[in-house]
Amino acid sequence: MKASPEQNVNTTSMASVSSAPGKPEPPLAHPNPWEALQIGARVLAAYWNDKKEFEGFWLATVKRIDAGEFTLEWFEAPEYPAFKIPPKNVALVHPEFRPSGK
Repeated sequence: MKASPEQNVNTTSMASVSSAPGKPEPPLAHPNPWEALQIGARVLAAYWNDKKEFEGFWLATVKRIDAGEFTLEWFEAPEYPAFKIPPKNVALVHPEFRPSGK
C-alpha cells in the first residue's frame, strides 16, 4: 500500500494531455480572469434579505476594485446605493454573456 502523500499525486503530466500531437495549445486570453476584471464589468453578487437569508446571486456592475473588497451597483436597480462586498461573495460571468439577452 502506498503512503498517503503518494496516493494523492497526479502522475499524468500536462504534456501528455495535449489535444493533438505536434499542435501547440491555443494561448488563454487571460490566464486568471480575476486579473482582467475592470470597472464597469458585470459580475454576479450574492444577496441576503433583511432576515439574513441567502436569496441567490444577482447581476451587478463593478464600480470600484480594492484589495479584498469590491464596490458594486445592482445592474437592474442602479437607484439603490452602491455596496461593498468581499470577493468570496462575487462570481464572474462568462465573457460572452450579454445582460440584454441579445
